[in-house]
Amino acid sequence: METLKSYFIGFFLSLGLTLCSFTLVLRHILEGKNLIFCLILLALIQLWVQLTFFLHLNLEANNRWNLSIFISTVGVVLILILGSLWIMQNLDYRHMSPQQLDSYILQTEGFQK
Repeated sequence: METLKSYFIGFFLSLGLTLCSFTLVLRHILEGKNLIFCLILLALIQLWVQLTFFLHLNLEANNRWNLSIFISTVGVVLILILGSLWIMQNLDYRHMSPQQLDSYILQTEGFQK
């Protein structure tokens, strides 16, 4: 019975957070960096709700191994994603034509042609 209560609480919290994010975007309540910051914050809160209420990953003694394995998996996925993005950006930089490279260097150094 306690698990069913946990699922209902998690469902309604997830639904509320999703509707809040949707309303922020639909009604243009915030714009620019403030909107992005709020959406990221709401996404992180929803991630916590999903992990706590549905996957039951918390800091109890019997769940610490599950939590540490989950955190390790997230770390490996982040390394793969960020490393791939870094490699693609580096390849993009190295395959510029000489004119594009000159323009890029002048813009990043603050000079104008």
